[in-house]
Amino acid sequence: MKYNQSTYFTRIGAPYTNIRNSWGGESKTKIVLKGWADEAVREGEHQAVMIDWDSNGADKRIGYYERKRHVDSIQDGKPAFIILSSNKVSEHVKFGNIDTNTPLLCIDRLEQRGNETWAICQLADRTSFKVVKMI
Repeated sequence: MKYNQSTYFTRIGAPYTNIRNSWGGESKTKIVLKGWADEAVREGEHQAVMIDWDSNGADKRIGYYERKRHVDSIQDGKPAFIILSSNKVSEHVKFGNIDTNTPLLCIDRLEQRGNETWAICQLADRTSFKVVKMI
């Protein structure tokens, strides 16, 4: 089944804080992030996904600061997952509807690479909408 972004994140149990600006959702038990396929790299048995960057204060978007809070929660040990999108419209990424059959990546750890934060995910540990919803 396909849902718009807001409905998907609500139904998986990690609702958006701000429908227009959120890049992911968080509950008391988990974090679910949007990620973009063009910012993901396969590295052997892992998928590395760039999820954050240090803009040195230049990025003032609400979603940027929310993502910083998500990264802090992941570093504090909260279980986290990524749903990847490959939809692109010119230079802008358009996420669109999300299919509940699309597997989510389980974030194993975070790595700093220069001014970027990358989520490292075991490819073998992909999981389903149904499983994440129950966490």
